[in-house]
Amino acid sequence: MAAPDPGVLLRHWGNAYIAYNVASGDTHQLGMLAGDIVEHLLVTHMTQLDLLEMLGSDEAANNAQFCEILESTLTDLANLGLITVRRV
Repeated sequence: MAAPDPGVLLRHWGNAYIAYNVASGDTHQLGMLAGDIVEHLLVTHMTQLDLLEMLGSDEAANNAQFCEILESTLTDLANLGLITVRRV
């Protein structure tokens, strides 16, 4: 399960997102995948499977490489303090 940390502001400009963490005062430039993940999580908590279905095509959801990229991106976002990932 993944959810945004409270106090994350997100803006989309062109091919990038800018995320601001109010608690830490840190600003981060995010790529499209990371920004899309945070944007979806600002609306609702989602599982990794939910994100796979939302962000990828059916082929991508069954693609081990895309699953690894998603897992890595979730870890990076959590390390930046932009989301919280809970293992269920």
